[in-house]
Amino acid sequence: MAAHVVAVIDDFQQKSLDTIAQCLPKDWVLRITASNSAGDVQSAMAQADIVFLMGKAVTAPMVQASQKLRFIQKLGAGVDNIDLQACKSQGVVVAKLHGGNAVPVAEHTLLMTLATLRRLPQLDRDTRAGLWVRERARTVSRQLSGKTVGIVGFGAIGRAYARLLRGFDAKVNYFDIVEAPPSLCRELNATHMDFDALLSTADIVSVHTPLTEATRHRFGAREFALMKPSAVFINCARGGIVDEVALLEALKRNVIHGAGIDVFAQEPTPQSTAFFTLDNCVVTPHTAGGTVDNFEHVVKRAIDNVQRLDQGQALPEGDRVV
Repeated sequence: MAAHVVAVIDDFQQKSLDTIAQCLPKDWVLRITASNSAGDVQSAMAQADIVFLMGKAVTAPMVQASQKLRFIQKLGAGVDNIDLQACKSQGVVVAKLHGGNAVPVAEHTLLMTLATLRRLPQLDRDTRAGLWVRERARTVSRQLSGKTVGIVGFGAIGRAYARLLRGFDAKVNYFDIVEAPPSLCRELNATHMDFDALLSTADIVSVHTPLTEATRHRFGAREFALMKPSAVFINCARGGIVDEVALLEALKRNVIHGAGIDVFAQEPTPQSTAFFTLDNCVVTPHTAGGTVDNFEHVVKRAIDNVQRLDQGQALPEGDRVV
């Protein structure tokens, strides 16, 4: 009998599924969904005691119908797509990978920062269309060097982003409900600030908080009005943290210079969304943490967490949620 049956319920590409299969211990069984339908997802879960997931939601009915389920491992950091109360009621342990995607997300945040400051998609599109807009670009493109970056949420990802910024001669301010150790602040040249003060002084505001009831719509019309007209807003965290109607208005009315958005409240986002029509907005499909280089590391950490539970060991600090 297999030591574990692992259900992978996201619609992964075959290359990612192959990576998972190659990493699993030989006596574990992998179950994948025949399609992305609710029925096929539930069928895969019904056979499993372990679930690995990335973006797929796990609802209370799904947990209650999975009688063998004992452990859910999120292959990332955010667990807002999992019904934690249902898991607790059913005795299902839930874990995330604290800092597991910190480096690729931080790199993507830097990518979005530069692309938004320079309005890269507009330049690319115009150049491909035969429009040589060098002088027009000179009037709107902005550089990162010498700017003040405000980081909201100074956990693993926020700190990794700050570490990358050291090469750009940028000043880093951060807001977090827990202040970072003084030694780390010195290393990253980062200063803790009040939330409103951070918004009003930053040239770039980047958010790296989880989505909770406390952070839902944390950024709305009031917050965008506090920011400089020349500032850009970057969100590689969760879409629900932002009031998207307020952000759309701020971009349309040039309340802020631009925005780089990797996450939306609804995903996949309808193609008709007005964000896609704006030249001062850079969008990507919730792909900040997704690199081929990091995925094997993520899978191995998930397997290690299962094995720790098997042996009665505590999970790494920050991983266990329920």
